[in-house]
Amino acid sequence: MQNPKFTTDYILEKIRKDKKDPRKQFMDVAARYYENDSDIMKRRRFFIGNNNEEIEPKRLSNSKIAHPFFAKLVDQKVNYLLAKELSIDCDDEKYAEHLNSVFDRAFMRRLRCLCTEAILCAVAWLQVYYDEAGNLAFKTIPSREIIPIWKDGDHLELRGVIRVYKDDPEDKVEHVEVYDDHTMTAYTLDGGQLKAESQHAHIQLEENGQRIDADWGRVPFVLFKYNAREIPLLKYIKPAIDDYDAITSDMSNAIKDAPNSLKVVRGYEGQAASDTAQESDRSGTTKFIHNLHTLGVAFVGEGGDIDIKQVTLDTNASETHLARLRKDIYDAACGVDAQDAALGNTSGVAIRLRYADLDMNCAAIGNEFAASLESLLYFINIDAAARHIGNFDGLTATFVFNTDVSVNEAETIQECVQSKDLLSQRTILANHPWVKSVDDEIDRIDEELGGEDGREVGEVSPYGAISAAPQYAPTPSAGEAPATPPSTTEA
Repeated sequence: MQNPKFTTDYILEKIRKDKKDPRKQFMDVAARYYENDSDIMKRRRFFIGNNNEEIEPKRLSNSKIAHPFFAKLVDQKVNYLLAKELSIDCDDEKYAEHLNSVFDRAFMRRLRCLCTEAILCAVAWLQVYYDEAGNLAFKTIPSREIIPIWKDGDHLELRGVIRVYKDDPEDKVEHVEVYDDHTMTAYTLDGGQLKAESQHAHIQLEENGQRIDADWGRVPFVLFKYNAREIPLLKYIKPAIDDYDAITSDMSNAIKDAPNSLKVVRGYEGQAASDTAQESDRSGTTKFIHNLHTLGVAFVGEGGDIDIKQVTLDTNASETHLARLRKDIYDAACGVDAQDAALGNTSGVAIRLRYADLDMNCAAIGNEFAASLESLLYFINIDAAARHIGNFDGLTATFVFNTDVSVNEAETIQECVQSKDLLSQRTILANHPWVKSVDDEIDRIDEELGGEDGREVGEVSPYGAISAAPQYAPTPSAGEAPATPPSTTEA
């Protein structure tokens, strides 16, 4: 039975407030900016006519140059946080094996979508359900469609979820689904009228020809946050992006519209030779602007002379301001600008310092996502128990996001070489920037050397791939004999 609090009037009031919620409206703005459809694309250029009407000159340039800063910054965070596979630390071997089967590559792809949605909209929603084959499944629901009903102000425990959506954007009828701890009630919304269609338990399965109804005991949705305050990234950088777009568009218009020279004709005032009869009614300021931008000629009624004025564009101030805006955008978004000259051939320490803001921001996102994944374990454990895979209640798992830290490869390789007498070869291989899988690399070493140095097959080489690369070996000092590898023959 549905929560008695969720009456028809209650649901309609929630939907009415949601449609006016500025946070939901800003989600649409973020989606536009991610597609590089920023506000500059709506720009108009016009002047005021004699009757105070807005006139858009057909021959006047109207550049609309949008810059995909937002998309680059969103993708940068997603790739930095999720480029590598998620690590799951669990003391129970059977539980760890089961979790690795659930959080597979398909789930990681979905997690990337959730991360993108969370950065755009501040929140992302994952629905838990069973597919037609009866398997546990997950689905990303657009944040714009979800109206959460919370039990607490910290948004940690759901009382219910209202989902409002259309099958087609052109449809007038909207579908409404209301979820509580036990049921899902479906409605249609048409002309402000809410009509109940059906109600059933969260889970509907068939076994031996019989229908089985069950529920999760909890609202089957999990919230993924961009940050604790649920503030979207675009809030921090939209004004700077809009200013950058406007200035570059203005510069483009100036370059296109400004003639190389301006001809000032004294002693004549009237209609230009190329003016048509249709344009003959232009007068005053309107006609002056038309002539100036169309012909590059200004007719002034005094004296009797022709003067050619050279027109030069000074863009230094604009370029300086654009450079400052670009820096402000990346700083406010905790991003790394690939065009920054400081990212040249610098040391690993300098690179890590440059990536500090991005690393801290992604670490915060990772903490939020790890908490959400831990909430998801509730549903995974129930499914595992129902399938007799195991009773994992009370067991814990830790999720570790292996961020893709940028490093100075030459410096890191040299550090690996210098550590060969201090660390195991497995540890060195794990930190080598060219090694993706330590076990695979050890197998390749075994295959190449074939045990010819006295090792058993499968035993790690005492030199490994590090000392096998002479170009990275330390150079002996003057008068010092080259180092020789230790003998593998037993005394």
